[in-house]
Amino acid sequence: MSNLNFALGKRVLEECNTPEAMLDGKITKTNGTTGYCGVHVPAYLTIDLGQNYPIGYIRFLLMNRRGEDTNHGSAKREYFYRLLACEDTPHINNSTKWHVIYDTLGQGYVDWQCFTLSEPMQIRYLRIHAIENRKN
Repeated sequence: MSNLNFALGKRVLEECNTPEAMLDGKITKTNGTTGYCGVHVPAYLTIDLGQNYPIGYIRFLLMNRRGEDTNHGSAKREYFYRLLACEDTPHINNSTKWHVIYDTLGQGYVDWQCFTLSEPMQIRYLRIHAIENRKN
């Protein structure tokens, strides 16, 4: 399988401040106010890949690398989330079968999040369920 970035240029289904920043592939030129896709937690960010793809590796960067957050004081910001995926179109009544790829289970994370699946999974929708962060 080639190393393709399936999310680049795809659509984020929920409201967020700058959905294009979530899927533009840029990891520099970010600060506390621009260059990232932000939501108020708890929230979902769902990416529609347009069709099913066999995906065996997923990675994404949390907003503030290494936990640094100069806009909100010296305390370290950590993120708590679930990473989910499905093949089918999400239904309004939430009857869609979402597969949990990862759950932080009470441990906060920062920086790059990388997941290698034991077998490639057919994925059309990839969802990050932002549960909370330690700062706000």
